[in-house]
Amino acid sequence: MVAHSLMSKRRSMPTCSVRPATWSGACNLQTRNAHKTGQKKTSDRYMIKYKYALTKIEEKDFCEAADALDKLIAINPGFSEYYFSLIRSIIEPREKDINMYRKHLDEHQTYQLESFAKKLKRLTLNRFKEQKISFCIPVKNRSKVSVEWNGVTRKKTFVSSYKECPCKFELFLLKNCVQSIAKSKIEGIEFEIVIVDFDSTDEPPSNWAPAFGSPGIQVKVISLKESFSRGRGLNVAAENATGTILFFLDADMLISRELIYQTLRTNVIDKKAFFPICYSYFTPFHTEGWIRNEGWGNLSITREMYDNNKIKWWEKKSWGSEDDHMRDCLEGLYTRKRGIGFFHQWHPEDDFKTKHYEQKKNKFEVVLGVTTYNRLEYLQDFVNSWLATRNPFYQWTLIFSDDGSTDGTLEYLESLAIPDCKVHLIRHDRTGVHESTNSIIDRCLSINFDYGFKCDDDVVFLQKGWDDKYIDGMDSYPYICNYNVGWRKATPKKLDEKFVSYSDAYYSQGAFWTFTKKVLNKVGWFDTKTFGFKGYGHIDYSVRACRAGFNNFSNFFDIRDSNSYIDLQSENYKPALTENEIKKDFGLVVDEKKKKDMQILITKKREDIIYVKREPIYSFELCTTKPVVHLIIHNNHIGGAEYVHFNHAIALKELGHPIKIWSVGKGTFFDRFIASGFNINYTPKLFETSSSDWASFEKEILDGHYIYNCNSYNDDIFKNLAKERFLYYFTILHSDVDWIIKHQIQHKYFTHKFIAIHDTIKDTLVRSGVNHHKISVVRNTLESNFPFGRNIERNSKLRSAYGISPHKIVVGFVGRIAQDKNALDLIDIFEAVLKKRPDFKFIIIGGESKRTQDKGYNEEFNNKLINSPNKEDILHLGERIGDELYSLLDLIDVSINVSPSEGLPISMLEQLSKGIYCIYPRFPEIEKVLSKFKSTTIDIKQRKDLKNLSYTKEEKDLFVETIVKLRQNDLAGATQYNPSIASDLFSYSSLLDQIKNAFDAL
Repeated sequence: MVAHSLMSKRRSMPTCSVRPATWSGACNLQTRNAHKTGQKKTSDRYMIKYKYALTKIEEKDFCEAADALDKLIAINPGFSEYYFSLIRSIIEPREKDINMYRKHLDEHQTYQLESFAKKLKRLTLNRFKEQKISFCIPVKNRSKVSVEWNGVTRKKTFVSSYKECPCKFELFLLKNCVQSIAKSKIEGIEFEIVIVDFDSTDEPPSNWAPAFGSPGIQVKVISLKESFSRGRGLNVAAENATGTILFFLDADMLISRELIYQTLRTNVIDKKAFFPICYSYFTPFHTEGWIRNEGWGNLSITREMYDNNKIKWWEKKSWGSEDDHMRDCLEGLYTRKRGIGFFHQWHPEDDFKTKHYEQKKNKFEVVLGVTTYNRLEYLQDFVNSWLATRNPFYQWTLIFSDDGSTDGTLEYLESLAIPDCKVHLIRHDRTGVHESTNSIIDRCLSINFDYGFKCDDDVVFLQKGWDDKYIDGMDSYPYICNYNVGWRKATPKKLDEKFVSYSDAYYSQGAFWTFTKKVLNKVGWFDTKTFGFKGYGHIDYSVRACRAGFNNFSNFFDIRDSNSYIDLQSENYKPALTENEIKKDFGLVVDEKKKKDMQILITKKREDIIYVKREPIYSFELCTTKPVVHLIIHNNHIGGAEYVHFNHAIALKELGHPIKIWSVGKGTFFDRFIASGFNINYTPKLFETSSSDWASFEKEILDGHYIYNCNSYNDDIFKNLAKERFLYYFTILHSDVDWIIKHQIQHKYFTHKFIAIHDTIKDTLVRSGVNHHKISVVRNTLESNFPFGRNIERNSKLRSAYGISPHKIVVGFVGRIAQDKNALDLIDIFEAVLKKRPDFKFIIIGGESKRTQDKGYNEEFNNKLINSPNKEDILHLGERIGDELYSLLDLIDVSINVSPSEGLPISMLEQLSKGIYCIYPRFPEIEKVLSKFKSTTIDIKQRKDLKNLSYTKEEKDLFVETIVKLRQNDLAGATQYNPSIASDLFSYSSLLDQIKNAFDAL
């Protein structure tokens, strides 16, 4: 057969023995192969079966004739591809095909074949002569698309050489599709091609598609100046189509006459909608492929069935969800089987859809939040009704917020396991429905989702489609409340095709409402400070949502017929709280005056309020004291992290928080906490939950307290504690190394606030899925009494004390003698510098690391230093802290850091503040800070995984070259310039505001 003239063309392709073929060429290749594999051997047996089918065809019409041939395949399943090609010849004999068959047929049989084809054609046309097929095709940029192919297919690497030199193609997908429709035209059957083009910029169909019009083929091109929505395009095409059969077709498909006959038979004879399964090519040569069982995007259906069932394609801007939605609409009315002569053209798989159609994912992510308290039976009915009616093609997340149930609710929820659904459980202890709802909002803001529903536990879903209806309505009004007319009688104020209004927003009901992230970000949380435990919070939220433009205040809309989809469980109704409990326990008296006052408050006095920030449960007006902060500290000796924790404790104390320190270790900072008047507890077995240390800690934690975990990890034990009482959990990150991030994001839902010491850590957390509202950047600062600037007099005294000539440049290192500080590489670097510049003196300030992983490292370091030929010029002064360290910094001209992974070390801040010229690895945040100072960075790859810590020779040489190039002028500039900049950036005064903002942001 002749190849399509609009087949994909290579722009630049390496030499290859495989010649591009057309879709029809590929089909014939399979036919020829079938003939070569033993057909002659079985021709007699096959002809007996064929004559039987032929006899049946002489007696019956096309439908039953095809059934007879189907049975032929059942007997000889290996001949299926041959059968499909034979059908092609039966329907429209071609001279080439007939000649090929004559090799196996005598003259009489050939005559029978040709006579049968003519009779079959006549029978078919008589049966379907009144039908008109409208092909509905939505498109954006599919007429001429430039792509590359590296030889990798769905199942294998086709041509390995293409990996380094990819083929370049221009794909004419839509043109091939339209041409295949034109070539499949059947005499007597009208065709109509309706293309809905979303402002294509490659070769708009309006420029070329009309040329395919001919007698019996009408072409329409409808242009839309909108962002691409496949469902929208299909609906517009259907509205403009005039055929008795609508064939909804993707722009990258190829059809054949065989498929047309199959479609006519399924739609007209069987009276079923038809979702054909295609054969999808996985190379650009269209010679190999697979039967693509997934995908429901192509559909043929009679106009009568389409109209009678009021079917519409979902117009959400998704990829694939509209197909699932259509399949659900046609439940029980469709046939799904292999389409004869139905092919999907090759194109790159990876980003092809998103690149040209601007879509992101296949399925909507939907969250359903439920507040519950001691109503287990209601909750079980709620869950069962949801399981029976939900759209299973959404990606669901359930969030249950329990307020301290004692009736078995918690046990039921803990055992709840739903396939392909994430289930979250939040525990409270009588904090109220407003706080329970706020905790659901917290969780929603920390996860990805497209649409959200909030329900009370007494809601029951009556039939399928409720979720589709509300999601469809959320395009117009993202915040919609279900109005139950059985709960409060009402007649519609306003009614249209999709929505109904029974009241204004003040009389909204709070049992079921919808939201998106945009709603949550603009309206915020329930106002627990004003409305307390329960009551008017949902009304206030509805009114604020209307002010934000998410619904209409005067005509507060619900979806039409919502009461046929959602109801409230009213039989033997059990309220979560009795009227006496409300009055006795919470002092809430709801009389007519109170109702009127509340209406004035919500609608008038608060008319300028839209957004309400998150208020902790303890912040009711009766509470005037700030909550207790429990600082959990592991190693409390020395180090940058311990330094930061001490500063944060001082700041929190100054801000008025009662502070309790729980320290697993003892050391310098432990003593400093005592000296500073802190309430400190030494609890070496704190992380053993069976210990007395843990029991003492657990006893002290009350609802509303803060736990600030200072780098000690063990988050799981605090997470379990949070199941028993309400607390706020903070944790601090000093680095974005891989293992720390992986550990922390496991607890991203439980953690209320991540304290990041710089922006790079925050960005890494956000990329890892942590909501940015949960992260506060609190930059490292120095102590309030830190002595900024160089003390020249002390420098002279120290040089004299250590025998260092005034003309020598002193290079210092401050840090632990540990593997993660690369102390051994220091000696190599110092020795290499001294070979080129004997006017240097090197000082190492740092004590032995006590960590298990550093066992033996200090001894190895000491041995290397003792055996160094330059040991006289390399001084190891051991551990120095506080004022003694600050004094020694006055001796140092240049500071070097060779740690393979750093966040933002305190030692660097101290050195810059003392006017020292710093040489550090070029890690993101370090480079950002040092760019403001007279200092430099070395291009070293950061070891975020903390593997292969030692530097290569090339990396060490970079340090050597940088140090050797230093001149006294460089150092003088740093002495004068660096302290003035550092005092603005690192002074303690800035810490108070940062800490306050982080804690107030809850």
